[in-house]
Amino acid sequence: MFLAASLQMLFSCTAVNNSRTIGKGNTGVELSLGGPLMTNLGVAMPIPNLYLGGRFGVREDLDISGHLNLTSPIIPGIALDLITSAHWVPFQPGTGNQSATPDRGWSSGLGLDIQWVTDFKGGLVVLPSIDLSGSHRYRWLSTFAGSAFGLNFYRPGDESILQISPFLGFEFITRKNLSFCIKFTAYDLLFNYDGSQVYWVYLKENTPARQKYAPLGISIGASYVFTRRAQD
Repeated sequence: MFLAASLQMLFSCTAVNNSRTIGKGNTGVELSLGGPLMTNLGVAMPIPNLYLGGRFGVREDLDISGHLNLTSPIIPGIALDLITSAHWVPFQPGTGNQSATPDRGWSSGLGLDIQWVTDFKGGLVVLPSIDLSGSHRYRWLSTFAGSAFGLNFYRPGDESILQISPFLGFEFITRKNLSFCIKFTAYDLLFNYDGSQVYWVYLKENTPARQKYAPLGISIGASYVFTRRAQD
């Protein structure tokens, strides 16, 4: 039960713009820090989930990536998780016939994610999710928004297995293949967190009615892309 309780807000924790691919044959490394905001220590601060990830451009419009949470084993109540995902972008400015203006335009993304989670005591659970996002880039700034739709089959009772977590983010892109990202997320809109032992910062809270919905979170990240030409 403890492991199942820790699954509530694993979806959409990494600060990555999944609606922008890195290009065929290119390799990327990603680092992300943050998560849901809690006030147990007297001040609102995000859970320090530290994700290290890698990405490879299978095609111009298809990336595959994996992330490992490096800090969760030292935080009581958080499980170790490994996330692998493929990101498909059917419309990506800057590739194909729009290569003349690679630094501006719209893009959309569909991510298919599977998360393996274990605390080495309560067993292994597997969580699938779909990540839908869109972004607009103008020169060095890419603004993106979307939502993660996760399925948590381990919830007790009659609780909905669907987890909806909308997000908004900003990616700052440099000319040296390096980018920085900040992402804001409202986790798990449909679940009532009343009674949680962790004091989250909620989007919607009604104390008399014992309703606490959508814990808010923030994460920051950085990524670097090794282009195929540079690798050759």
